[in-house]
Amino acid sequence: MTATVPSKRVDETVLEILGGRAVRSITWQNLGSLANWILGQGANVIPYNTQIRSLAAGSTYSCKYYYRQRFQAVARVWVIGLVKVTTGSASTTVTLPEGGTVDIVPSDDGTQPSWAFVVENLSAQKETDSDLTVSFNVTGENQYVYGLAAYDVPRLSLDPSTADTGIAQTTKLPGEPITYTDMFNFHTCASSPTAIGRRCSFLQWAVPYSDGATTTTYAWSRSSGTYAGVFKDSKGIPLLTRKDLRTSTTGTVTARAYCWKSGGGTGKFRIASSEQGEGTATDVTWASPAWTPEVTMTFDCENFSNSNGLQGGTTISNVDYFQAQAHSGDGGTTIYIASVAAWED
Repeated sequence: MTATVPSKRVDETVLEILGGRAVRSITWQNLGSLANWILGQGANVIPYNTQIRSLAAGSTYSCKYYYRQRFQAVARVWVIGLVKVTTGSASTTVTLPEGGTVDIVPSDDGTQPSWAFVVENLSAQKETDSDLTVSFNVTGENQYVYGLAAYDVPRLSLDPSTADTGIAQTTKLPGEPITYTDMFNFHTCASSPTAIGRRCSFLQWAVPYSDGATTTTYAWSRSSGTYAGVFKDSKGIPLLTRKDLRTSTTGTVTARAYCWKSGGGTGKFRIASSEQGEGTATDVTWASPAWTPEVTMTFDCENFSNSNGLQGGTTISNVDYFQAQAHSGDGGTTIYIASVAAWED
């Protein structure tokens, strides 16, 4: 049996499901199709990352991204835009996390990039954290990465017998009995907020951490014992978590930073919410680029009572902002951050 993913969303009205009333087989079938549609659509891996750093010809630059892969993901689409800094013949070989490569010729425009769309098949399905390395081997002329994004390839069908948690609609035909076994996968994914609609990436910010050897040229740095924000705007980046329960007013965001430090002392990394405060920091004590342990913080979730979705009110001052913060500690330490990744558990 297969669990077909519909080409468009299937919705059931509230009137079809009333307390104390029998549920029709067609209603169960539609609910199964809706679950397949949601699970089969995939998720953002990298919403968008603009680096605008000049990459010198003759070198290979590497960037790091990090997200929690959905088990239903079998392939990713990469969207990469490159622009030449100067005129002349140029190209870049991009190496993707699974090891595949693609050659991209950057645009001559200087402002508008040439875009490449690349499908990358995954070596295995999994639902674990994924460290993603993307490398750029630049030849001919200096170039910069105008934009980079990635998302799961939508599925045409799911497997009902594995952790795909697909629902075979043929078991919900009109006139057939409805059994718990037939709807097991539906109950499994509907009762787990992380199975349906989980935001695998709120943000992915990255600059090159290597040009053949570790480089600090592009990284954010701090040589002070007081916290400062990684993102240029002092508030950070607007963010709302998903409303999992009817009574929820907040949700949990998890983040990691790809960083290192020089000198003595102990650096610190944490994330902060403009509405909820600062999270608990983690130490940075290593001298070579590595991911920090996970740090978490509560952020406002969507508010369905307000047309703009905000919890605290209806004005721009009520927006919750995500900011990554760090300091270098004492003893002449400098902390360097080349990537920040945040997602929803």
